[in-house]
Amino acid sequence: MTNDRAEGNEQAVPFNPYERAAGATMAWCAGVKTERWTHEMTSGDPQDPSVVSVITNGGWIGIANADFGDPGAADFTAVLSGSSKSGTLELRLDRPDGQRIGQLDFPESNKSGKWTELKTSVTGAQDEHDVYLVVSGTSDSVQIKLKE
Repeated sequence: MTNDRAEGNEQAVPFNPYERAAGATMAWCAGVKTERWTHEMTSGDPQDPSVVSVITNGGWIGIANADFGDPGAADFTAVLSGSSKSGTLELRLDRPDGQRIGQLDFPESNKSGKWTELKTSVTGAQDEHDVYLVVSGTSDSVQIKLKE
């Protein structure tokens, strides 16, 4: 038996961070779960049938080889729902504890299933890097849903 499946395939093209991507888009993760999108989560059709849900405090999603180009990214937008506590989604380069290029604060919500688009500025995101979205909150489990 070969190790091909464990290693995975080489990425064919860099990830385009300027196009909307499903929240469950990831190369690596820790402390997260995904669930199937349901119509109760919002009206309309999903672009992807999965969303990230129930993120452990300190949990993260890693996206490989995001090509920001030059001059680089100026802002970041996420679509969130159902946060059980307020918290922060940090954007970091190359590792979960790497250079922080942005921070998106999200409020506690009423878990109504309504999606909210939040936006923050980004600095230092140029050229090609792995990107990590790291969640921190006021409790061990920050129960949000990340759609895009």
